[in-house]
Amino acid sequence: MKTDTVDPARLSTGHWDHNTNKQIDEGDIGRSYSADVIASDSAFRKPFKWKDGWRISVGSVSIGLKIESVKTYRLVPFNTYEGEKFTYEESHNLDDNHVSRFSYEGMIVKKGKEQYILTELLILISDEKKIETTKQLTLF
Repeated sequence: MKTDTVDPARLSTGHWDHNTNKQIDEGDIGRSYSADVIASDSAFRKPFKWKDGWRISVGSVSIGLKIESVKTYRLVPFNTYEGEKFTYEESHNLDDNHVSRFSYEGMIVKKGKEQYILTELLILISDEKKIETTKQLTLF
């Protein structure tokens, strides 16, 4: 399993501002959390840019309100992935010993009409030493 460190501000899920009725102080990685929309309709939220391409978050580990680490997968175009591909629903029918049974590796997700595959698990760990200003990048 690969790991890397990241500025903790990028992991933040932010908080709701009742005055503006908006989520504020949300980092690009925190905002990319997509496990819920993958489960409901195979979609994903706005991905974040990382060293190896575009990624989304599918889970995190927190201590209190502070996010310590985030589980991410890289998005690759459907036709470029050579491994086994399956939907979220199909993943529940995989044998318990299957390499992707309890993983998102090879899972088909979509943005509009475009299909992508989740691959290359990367755990991003909060690094207090990496406090820096991060720029939001756009893909979609």
